[in-house]
Amino acid sequence: SNMLPRFDTMHKVLKFIVKKKGVHGGAQFLNIQISKHNIKPDIKTINILLNGCSKDGQVGAAYSLLNGAIDTWNVMPDVVSYTILIQCYCRMNDPVGAYSAFKQMLRNDIIPDNIACAKMVQTFAEFGEENAASHFLFQAESNGWINHETMIKLEDYVASFDEVEDYVGSFDEMEEVDDGVFEEEHDDEYYDSDDNHLMNVRNNN
Repeated sequence: SNMLPRFDTMHKVLKFIVKKKGVHGGAQFLNIQISKHNIKPDIKTINILLNGCSKDGQVGAAYSLLNGAIDTWNVMPDVVSYTILIQCYCRMNDPVGAYSAFKQMLRNDIIPDNIACAKMVQTFAEFGEENAASHFLFQAESNGWINHETMIKLEDYVASFDEVEDYVGSFDEMEEVDDGVFEEEHDDEYYDSDDNHLMNVRNNN
């Protein structure tokens, strides 16, 4: 039982290192923890590193980490892992990569939640694929991945992109524009605070 506090502290330190030194520094620290203290990474460990990849724009590293987690550490990625990978592709302006990550999640029998779906809709909308976004929303609701309230919010979100077709903003500029879409704060620490308005919908599922 004395293992747990140390594990918890390790995650706090890992998060701090990833923030300061990037995912490479985080991985180095983790490897020392594994060899010295026989710590076994869990899903939270993986998602902290994935988040670092997303912030550093290292989509290749994120993909390898997510897909190597099972072989290397016997850790199965979860819906949070895939959502971070989707976000990673989105930041690298790769909607096709984002959608393939989403489909891989489905193939691995992981059920998408409100946030994974919202991230996918956001990705389509940002790249001017309003039809794909609408089609995806219909699929998401009919499969029961999102609730009706989230569906309505996301429909409004896509519609707002339709009205500003000529607005060619970067990902970060869009963040300010759509801030009102999801109001409450979300406390899930895997996510960037600047994405909080998308994140709170997970709890409403």
